[in-house]
Formats: sequence, structure tokens, C-alpha cells
Amino acid sequence: MAIKKAKAKQVVTARTARARHRPHLIDACISALHLYGPSKTTVDKVVAIAGLSPGIVRFYFDSKDAMLVASLEFLASEFEQTLVVPVAAQVGDPIAALNLLVDLYLGPELASARKVSVWYSFWGEASSRQEYYDICGSRDAKFEALVHELTRRLLAREPASVAEPEAIALGLIGTLEMLWQGFAFQTEAAIDRAAARRQMDSYLRSVFPTSYVHQRLTTNRRLQTIPGWSFAGTVADLAMPGQAIGVDRQGDSILVVRGADDQIRAFANRCPVRPHGLLLDPKRQMLRRIECRIHGVAFDLNGANFDAAHQHLPSRRCVTADDLVWVTDDETSPPPSPAIAAAIRDTPLSLSRVVEVNVTADWTVLVDLWRGNGAINDRSTSLGRIPSWSQDRFERLTSELDPGLQIWVEPHQILDFGPAGLTVTAILPRGPGHTTVRQWRYDRLENPQLTKILRYLINRNFKHSLVVAASIQRGIHNDALVPTRCDAIS
Repeated sequence: MAIKKAKAKQVVTARTARARHRPHLIDACISALHLYGPSKTTVDKVVAIAGLSPGIVRFYFDSKDAMLVASLEFLASEFEQTLVVPVAAQVGDPIAALNLLVDLYLGPELASARKVSVWYSFWGEASSRQEYYDICGSRDAKFEALVHELTRRLLAREPASVAEPEAIALGLIGTLEMLWQGFAFQTEAAIDRAAARRQMDSYLRSVFPTSYVHQRLTTNRRLQTIPGWSFAGTVADLAMPGQAIGVDRQGDSILVVRGADDQIRAFANRCPVRPHGLLLDPKRQMLRRIECRIHGVAFDLNGANFDAAHQHLPSRRCVTADDLVWVTDDETSPPPSPAIAAAIRDTPLSLSRVVEVNVTADWTVLVDLWRGNGAINDRSTSLGRIPSWSQDRFERLTSELDPGLQIWVEPHQILDFGPAGLTVTAILPRGPGHTTVRQWRYDRLENPQLTKILRYLINRNFKHSLVVAASIQRGIHNDALVPTRCDAIS
């Protein structure tokens, strides 16, 4: 019995050793492929890396080619089990699923320099291309189908999007592939995964602006945040029954109007026949009724339809805080902060002047530029704060004045109250590389001459920042067109 037990123990130990050596050899083979490529990888080089004898390879693989194929099969299986399976399980929440996909795709487990280089070495060598297709063809098809499904679900959330899911999915896969190529030509220590993730975030925000709002933003002590709400105007802008203002939000457009009963209400700014705005001009207007002359649909100032053919205009939540009017399409949002309303409570302001500018830059570029630079100097209230003579002059003139307050209204508005008055800036994405910037400007009335000078300087700096944003966008585009460069291996 003792002999049998000893033999049984010896057999288990041997099997355990063989089971341990096979993955160890595969791991060494991956390292050899990374260093030498498929054609120059030999058994001697693999076992030298593994620290084993050449004869041990025969126990596990019939030939060198079989060992190379086993290594590629291991990577393909790892990719599917580590990425495709868990991401597919979350497809019902496409934002979470796509974030997980990007994190795993760019993470060190799958995207180490040596593993990525193995993928490209098999794909790049003509003699190994058929093996790559036979082993990875089905994996690639599953991955592409998964990305396409996530893209389709996300585009369904984008208002009036005309983008093709196939094109966006192809661009997403291509962006990930380009980042992988960059990893393949670097040492592991040189890979900047955080920068790669930021590039992917920029891409996702540009094609899915409603789903991906900017979340990695700096803050300072003057900058406060109001989530969920949008500034609509002041009570003075809606002083008389019939006065109305249009407010664009990501995913929604809202019409704010003072009704015949003198109450301020908000409605969906949307024709019930075709999904276009009933009020297109952002400037305040005087209405007798709310109507779409194209389709002959009309409502009274309280949102009630004049006939029974259509329902009343859908209402939106609207509140006033002192002289400020706020709207939202989220019934669960807490009331907006009263901080800025309290700051301007005793400050006489002019009626609003509305300025609208189209910029050839992604909206996230503008957010990064303005929000990031906002933390540089708490004394300055000039939006953008791009170094220039106008910015320097503004800071000198206001150095002894109250710096004011800034409110960030996520995801796309900035309220800036300072020595020149109140400036509300809305950043409205119109498509990849295109943004509309809309400003409401309310000037202080106590010192008209100083206000005029400060407003001139602010506007110059504002225009300068738009030029910088467009230049940044061109730089990002040009960088994407530059092929990855690496030194030739002699």
C-alpha cells in the first residue's frame, strides 16, 4: 500500500510539473515572438527565455510551428474571455459596456508591449497570416459585432443623429488599433495608458456627445457646479406676457415663455408633427401664441393646443431664483444653487445681448481650454484666460475689484459674474469638430464707462480663445494623420 501511495504521489507531481511547464513555455514563446518575430523565433530561443532544456518542448508541441500556433491561440482565448465575454454581459448598459471595453482593451493585461507586438507580428508576416486568420478570424468577428451593437445603441440616444453605426464602429476600432500600434513600438515603462485613455475619451465625446459628458475637469474655489439645470435668462428678459426664450440642452430643446396669467413656464421646444424647434432664434421674442406655421399647429401661451388634433406641449421643469430663470428636463434634479443669484441680487444689469459663434472644434476642446485655464488665476474672470495683452489689461483694471463668481452648469454652460457683469456661455456640440458657442451678456449699469472697457477686453480674449481652440482641433486632427514611426531594427 505504501508503494502504491508513493507511485500515485509521484505521478501527480509529474503531471503537475508538465501542466506548469506548458503555460511557462507559451509565455516564453510570446516573449520570443515579441523580440524576434515568428520567422526568427526558434526553439532554442524559447527555452533559453524559459530556462528549460530543449528536449522539454517535445513533451508539449510536435514542432516549433505548433508552439507558435499555441501561443497565438492562448492570446486569442485570453482576449475573448477577458474582454469580449464581460463586455457582452453588460451590453444592456452601452455606456458602462463601452467604458469597460476601452479600459480592458488599453489595460496592461491585454495591451502589454510584448503581447501587442505578437498580434502584429503574426498579422504582418505573410507566412503567418493564414494562421492568424484561422485562429483569430472568429474572435475578430465577435469583437466587431460587439462594437457595432454598442455603437448602434449609443447612437440611438443621440438626438437627430445621422451618423452610420458601421462608420462610427469602424472609426472606434481603428482608433483603438492605432493606440495598440503605438504600444507595440514602446517599452512597457514608456507606455502612457492615461494619455491613451484621454484620447479615447475625446473620441467618444465627439461622436456620442449626449452620452459622454466631460467628467475629468479641474475645479477651484471660485468655481461651483450646478448639475442637471440650464440657465434660461433673467426675469427681466421675460417681463411681459408673450415674451419667450429658447434654450438648447444636450438631447433637448426647451421653450420658456411668460403666459397670459403672468406665470413663467417651460415646454419642449418641438413641433408635434415633425421634430423641429418651434422657436429657432435664441434671442428673446414676443409671441402672441406658440405655433408651427409649417404644419399649422398652434398652442396658447400656456401650452394648450387650440384644437384637439394634438396634445398640449410637453412641460419642462422651470424655477426662478431671485432674478434668474432655470430649466431642466430631469424631474429628479435638486434645485439649483442660489449662490450666483445672491451674488447679483443687488447689481443692476442690462437686458441680455445674445451672440452666437460657430467654431471648428469639438466641444470638449473648448471645455478643456476654458475649464482648465479657469484654475490658473482666481483674480481673473475673463472667460478663457488666454495669455494676451487684453487679458493682462483686464487683470490690471480689476485687481482691486471683487473677482466675482463662476458657476459650471454641467454639461455645457458657464455662468461668469464679475466686474463687467454677467456672461452666460453655452457650448453646443453640432457634430465632430463643430461647435456652436452662444453667449448671453448682461452688463453692469453702475459704471457704464468701465463696463464698456472691460467688456471690450473680455470679448477680445473670448475671440482669441476660439482661435486657439480651432488651432488645437487642427493639431489633434493632424496628429491622427501622422503614421507611427519607429527606428528600423538592424
